[in-house]
Amino acid sequence: MPVVRPAITHINLARAFRGGENQTLLLIRELAQRGWRQQFIGRGGEPLAERLRDVRGLTVTPVGGVFGAAVRVAAPLVHAHEARAAQAAWVASKLRGCRYLLTRRVMKTPSRSALTSRIYRDAAAVTALSRAIAGVLAERFPGLDAAVIPSALAAVEPDTGRAAEIRGGLPGAFIVGNVAALDVAKGQLDLLDAARRLAVDHPDTGFVLVGDGPDGDAIRTAAQGLRNVHFTGFVDDVPDWLAAFDVFAFPSHHEGLGSVLLQAMAAGIPVVASDTGGIPELIRHEETGLLVPPRDPGALAAAIERLHGDEALRRRLAEAARRRLADFSVAAVADRLEALYRNVCTALRP
Repeated sequence: MPVVRPAITHINLARAFRGGENQTLLLIRELAQRGWRQQFIGRGGEPLAERLRDVRGLTVTPVGGVFGAAVRVAAPLVHAHEARAAQAAWVASKLRGCRYLLTRRVMKTPSRSALTSRIYRDAAAVTALSRAIAGVLAERFPGLDAAVIPSALAAVEPDTGRAAEIRGGLPGAFIVGNVAALDVAKGQLDLLDAARRLAVDHPDTGFVLVGDGPDGDAIRTAAQGLRNVHFTGFVDDVPDWLAAFDVFAFPSHHEGLGSVLLQAMAAGIPVVASDTGGIPELIRHEETGLLVPPRDPGALAAAIERLHGDEALRRRLAEAARRRLADFSVAAVADRLEALYRNVCTALRP
């Protein structure tokens, strides 16, 4: 029997499983349900490759790096989901004649190197998670018109029993939660400062930091002596943890979009987040959440204190946020990417 080639190859060479990897996972699973023949190229033994092995119609190709990924591309169209994947897609286009598109997920300005410029200029299409990221790309590459396609939300119903169990083991009667990599750029040091400010006047408030990351040791050291702060490390049941919180705090210093905010909105809890990057495209101040200046622990503490004392405000913000989620469904995001795939390769079929 002839070998059936995949229609599209996805490349993600990340070594961990964070928001971008979850978005890659959600997209591949949705396209598989629609009948797409796909190939995934990623680092062998990493979480994303392992979580994709049961997807029907998907070939998982483990590799060690950029060149290994480039020479293993088997489809006429490549979707690169992060920076090293973009390098691999560009090399594959030169070696195999395939076309490729890039997804940019972060606010950081791309490198000024000649190679990076070629990668973006030669792409058949570029997508950005937010208008803020698209603006950064347009400034770096004049004339580049990136398609804004946001993160997708996979609606997962929490286990209410598990959520109650989690809440019972947390410090305080009013719980402020944060789910993010422990990275100083995510603002956890500001959240610790807010916890310190609220410890005296609101001793019933507990702060829970879910996740781990490159600055984990430094952030945990900074929390020493704060009895109202709890660290969980990595968890697999994020929806259950979110359901255990009263407020979700996301004081990131810069953020392309903040896909975890979608999960918090779906959980029905009010959000306090930084007014930076693509976050205001999800959280509208006083309508679907509260926005505060980044790197401002005093403003963060004041917003949390305000929500602590106003149950009606918490309910109003949470309800308005949930109504916004239809535009961020996995199906809606996949629809837009499917249209882009076919526009790039007019003869492309699942």
